Amino acid sequence: MVIAVGNDGQFRALCQALGEPDLGTDDRFAANAGRVANRDQLGPILSALTAPLTMAALMQRLEQAGVPCGPVNTVDQVFAEPQAVARGLTVEQTRPDLNAPVRTVASPIRMDGAPLVSDRPPPALGEHTDAVLARYGKPDRA
Repeated sequence: MVIAVGNDGQFRALCQALGEPDLGTDDRFAANAGRVANRDQLGPILSALTAPLTMAALMQRLEQAGVPCGPVNTVDQVFAEPQAVARGLTVEQTRPDLNAPVRTVASPIRMDGAPLVSDRPPPALGEHTDAVLARYGKPDRA
């Protein structure tokens, strides 16, 4: 998961949520400059405090404390994420070189409420290399 502590107040809230409020006022870590300077000390402390918790339990604590956080999902989890499902962000496209549809993520951007849709599937590795090189006057790969 990702924990995004962007200021000193969020760091104090993180420490409170982890049950170590004194860590948030420790001179080594109370200000961002100190956290950066003492990163080698702080990392193991935070790891020890978060390791016993499940991701769901930790996220619940941090969300209640107002600390920005979120999961780092696997591809399958991305497509099953309730927000992705509700917004219709899964797109299946066919590529000529594959025997199965390719699942991709649609653009989350909406223009006048309409989704941006690409009618082309993602390219195969190197599929457009020669064309891109030619556009910039470079010799092809041959």
